Amino acid sequence: GYNHGAAVFKIDDNKPEKIWENEEMQSQFNTPVMIEGVIFGIGKKNSMVCMDPLTGKVFWLQEGFGKGGLIAVDGGLIAVDGNTSEIVMVNINKDKYEELGRIKPLSKDKMAWTPPVLSEKKLVVRNRSEIVCLDLTP
Repeated sequence: GYNHGAAVFKIDDNKPEKIWENEEMQSQFNTPVMIEGVIFGIGKKNSMVCMDPLTGKVFWLQEGFGKGGLIAVDGGLIAVDGNTSEIVMVNINKDKYEELGRIKPLSKDKMAWTPPVLSEKKLVVRNRSEIVCLDLTP
């Protein structure tokens, strides 16, 4: 949400107890993903965030992702930079941000807040003006 961040609560006897809270993970349009025990998502300051779901500790934060979305695929992340419409492949690694590649198949508009969609080795991404289907078959 807007300027709220994320939190984990434990509910016991209908009473909430806050376990942790931080401001870095601020998902607005797209849901973070949890893979290999780590949460990846788009957060504060248009950054991709990698964090521990048990403690809220941020392992790393990489600026430059707008309000785009991401999905986990075959040991990697495919993210859309919401500010530029670029598609970015990122290694799943809690120790550091590792960009594996970046392409820009959308050209007419820069704002891309829709998450990427993968089906049968086809990746679909869109912005406000265009939609593209990329064949990921080797």
